[in-house]
Amino acid sequence: MTFLFLAFICLFFPLLSCAGEAMAEEKKDTHVFAPIEVTILRSKTSSRDVGASVSVVDGDESFGGRADTLGALLRSVPGVSTTGGPRLVSEQPNIRGLSGDRIVIRLDGARKNFSNVHRGRFFIDGSLLKRAEVLRGAGSVFYGSGALGGVIDLTTKSASDFVRDGRRAGVELVSSYDSNNQARKGSVHLYALSESMDVLFSIGGKRSGDYQDGDGNDILFSGENTQTMFLKSTWTLPSFHALELSLQRWRDHADSLTTPELDVSPVTTTVPAFARNSILRVVRRTTEDTFSLRHSYEPSSSPLKDAWLNMDNRVYMSRTRIDERGTEGDFVDMANPRNSRSGNMGRLDERSIRGIGFDISNRMMFSPHGQHTIRQGIDFYHEEQQGRRNTGAIPFPQGRQNLFGVYLHGRSLFLGETLRVEAGTRFDRSSQGSRDRVSRSNRRLSSTASLLYKIHPFFSPYASYGQSFRAPSLTELYVGGTHFLANRFVSNPSLRPERGRTTEVGLNMDTYDPSHEAGARRASRWHGKFAYFSSHYRDFIEQVVDVRLACFSRPPAVASIFAMPPTFRCPPTHPIGPQPGGTTTYDNVPTATVKGMEFALNYERHALSARLHMARIRGKDRQRGTPLSNIAADTLSLSLSYAVSPTMRVSWRSTLAAAQDRVIEPDSDPQRLGLPVRGFENAVNASAFTGLYKTPGYGVHDIAIGWTPNVRALKGLDVSFHVRNLFNKTYRQHTSAVMAQGLNMSLSLSQAF
Repeated sequence: MTFLFLAFICLFFPLLSCAGEAMAEEKKDTHVFAPIEVTILRSKTSSRDVGASVSVVDGDESFGGRADTLGALLRSVPGVSTTGGPRLVSEQPNIRGLSGDRIVIRLDGARKNFSNVHRGRFFIDGSLLKRAEVLRGAGSVFYGSGALGGVIDLTTKSASDFVRDGRRAGVELVSSYDSNNQARKGSVHLYALSESMDVLFSIGGKRSGDYQDGDGNDILFSGENTQTMFLKSTWTLPSFHALELSLQRWRDHADSLTTPELDVSPVTTTVPAFARNSILRVVRRTTEDTFSLRHSYEPSSSPLKDAWLNMDNRVYMSRTRIDERGTEGDFVDMANPRNSRSGNMGRLDERSIRGIGFDISNRMMFSPHGQHTIRQGIDFYHEEQQGRRNTGAIPFPQGRQNLFGVYLHGRSLFLGETLRVEAGTRFDRSSQGSRDRVSRSNRRLSSTASLLYKIHPFFSPYASYGQSFRAPSLTELYVGGTHFLANRFVSNPSLRPERGRTTEVGLNMDTYDPSHEAGARRASRWHGKFAYFSSHYRDFIEQVVDVRLACFSRPPAVASIFAMPPTFRCPPTHPIGPQPGGTTTYDNVPTATVKGMEFALNYERHALSARLHMARIRGKDRQRGTPLSNIAADTLSLSLSYAVSPTMRVSWRSTLAAAQDRVIEPDSDPQRLGLPVRGFENAVNASAFTGLYKTPGYGVHDIAIGWTPNVRALKGLDVSFHVRNLFNKTYRQHTSAVMAQGLNMSLSLSQAF
């Protein structure tokens, strides 16, 4: 009640005064719109001229303002979903049914290659994200190995993003509270600017308990205890040179599960029985450090007509480390998970990935018989992976890999800039090695081409074709140790790279016209994109589990928490009875096809904005004829935002998802698994237990109110109030193995000085 009363005082009372302020405001006939620029394709281009499925999300203009997680930031992007629930330690993006290593993630240009089954891909305070660009589809020509399903390029904020009232220096204090999991978050941002330099320093932290689903069930061990530190600085140097430095540290230390993307609650669990009892309760410490230094040289900003040298170079380092120590009750008792007991408290897992890379690119522009641009580039990434378990082999092998690529991409404009032709090619070489294991290497040539024609100043149809690939990871090649209970990992150093090709046709629409003053200054603006795509994949690398029951000797204390069906007979004198054994390996599986349609339409007029996003995707195993079960449900998202005054904005969002019953049919129901089974292969994501079960449809609604009082005594104050899952719906995204968060009211206060 106290929280609701505070929200009422802070928000709804000012709403009454703002309504009168809005009525007295002088109406304007026009509004100045800004262009939407895209840089994810290695050059700065207007989104209306991109012959590919690219979405741009502004961090502060996402629904209700600042987003805490990547999933919240990308929720409105068609064809994109997340797994693992709202926890950074397990959150992974899913683009058109592909996730994990099949998506390249970059943070301020630094490649985030950490990928471990059931765990997150990257870790950062979402409120520091300035923008996110998402390329859906083949991206290997631009980013090499891993860009099979798409690319997510994240850019953090700079000091200039915090400037208010023309100040050259300042401080911003941010505090927030969430009702669902009693999350408390706070951060401090300090910034300073000069004519040639700016600096931003930020520290923050968050502590939360377990969150609850719509039925009030706790999602066990879902709490967070994070600390963040961030430093970013830019220098403008003479002769068109510039430097940008970014340093980040993220740390979480909390109770968790060895598979944090899963839910072991007896009511909501969707974990197969053969794996459920091998989930451990641990104290997990996750640390990620990122360093990025960018150098740019852009003389094309001068009055020169042609420019043969426009450099954009970057060097970066990244380290991700996860330590897990067993606790009292580290084996989870499904009957009473909070009171589990076991004798395995001494187990300690340590795993880390250290990567260093560089990216050198140049853009040449010249204009005989039209406007032409050629971009050349070289990039290199070296990664070292280490793992240790004090009680035996860990399925996170020591190894190293090198990724090297050279690319060439050209763009030409003809017929008065109405016809845009683009083509590119790239050569990649990857090599992997491990101690006491056979080293190997792969070479791959990728290509892309697109054609865009402006049939109208506001409408541009396009067609594109792209190839992509992913080299096997170190874990897939050299995995060893125990998977669950007595199931053993078997390495497969003969894996072939995954390959894909995507064909796409679409239509860009944007009423903004930068070439005319009237196009930038209009009463309203429409912009959006429609795309139909067809992707064909070969040699997918998937985790193949062969479960076989056998009689293993284990201490009775451990045996007491196992609950396997008595379909396999052991001798009467055996102490614990049958247990699942068998093997787990990575293998190339048959071809698959993913097809679908995506649609996004945005409208802006004065104080009103509206967004409609839809996606319909289908996946199929082409050999077996079965559906791919890691494909998200058909979704529709509608959001409306209205500024009732210059100081207050009210927003509403509805997300509707259809039932997803297109799932793979296992050889046996994993909930009742009792026979030798080899049927959990999933041509998209077999290593996570997502998509094995049908998911009902659902509708979720959110509201947000933002208030920036224009009162001298409250100058610099921002107040934001959110109600997520307004009607407390109990639901689960099809690509996630945990139930979603129930009703959550959030209050955020930001004070700038």
